Amino acid sequence: MAEDQSTILRLLTERHNDLVDERTRITNRLHAVLRNLLPGGAPRGCRQRRPQR
Repeated sequence: MAEDQSTILRLLTERHNDLVDERTRITNRLHAVLRNLLPGGAPRGCRQRRPQR
């Protein structure tokens, strides 16, 4: 039983890390596109907002 719970927690943690990594990749790609589209590049002070929960 404890083994099952630790396996579930490990899988959830891996999934969470995958989602965080994907969000970071998307944010970086968006920043690169904006940098190319906007005159003078994207502002450095841009911050990503946290999604509503």
